[in-house]
Amino acid sequence: MNLRFIPLVLFTAVAASQPLVETPRLGCIVTPEGRVREILGLKAALIASEGTITGARDAVCGNRLSVLLLDHDIVATDEKGRELARVAVRESNALLSVAPDGESAVAYLPATGRWLGLRDGAWEDLPFWMEGEALAMAAGSGGVVAAVARHEERLWLVSLDRATGMRTWEEPIESTATHAFVWPDGAVLLAAGKGMVFRQRSGERRIIPINGSVTRLAAMSERGVRVSAGEEGNEYGLVREGGEVIVFAIPGGVK
Repeated sequence: MNLRFIPLVLFTAVAASQPLVETPRLGCIVTPEGRVREILGLKAALIASEGTITGARDAVCGNRLSVLLLDHDIVATDEKGRELARVAVRESNALLSVAPDGESAVAYLPATGRWLGLRDGAWEDLPFWMEGEALAMAAGSGGVVAAVARHEERLWLVSLDRATGMRTWEEPIESTATHAFVWPDGAVLLAAGKGMVFRQRSGERRIIPINGSVTRLAAMSERGVRVSAGEEGNEYGLVREGGEVIVFAIPGGVK
């Protein structure tokens, strides 16, 4: 798998004039002030919108479906920003994921171990039970959820069946990573300190250079990953595009 590194250019004026249907959406990021900013485009000039949604703690923005964590709710919206479903939560942190088909989403609340799934326009509790804590999870098509869990000082890659809550497979990951991200096919990003590794389920590994120690890995969309690193607040985005892993920098971090 190849690795490419490209810069992200912030063109807020251009973003306002470009319709979303013409500019592919890579995902979204949330600023420290709670403003949701879309990241548009790839391979040419990348665009960050000014952001019209405020008060968010986290967000994942897919092409057809988005999920936002607010102060007391998790909200799903369609591609035009119209609210589809809302569920009240007490937790201030959550893992969010939108399935590649844009039909469903999953949220995990680490503080309580609660799992929520979006189905037929409504949030429902999922019957998942997992030993340890999920560091990362990804909603897949067909009702499958992939997760990276830490249990008894080991990392495990797990596939869960949404309908039954049962594990369809699991395997250990040899890693001391403190941060992780997973895709539905079982490929993962693993980060510990200044090292970040892309690992395919086959076991093949690639080192991904990042400036600074990784402090957070989070989904931006079905395919985009936000990487926060360094005391200076460096921000990167990462996607898998065909046979490539593409990394781009967000100049000045997230503002």
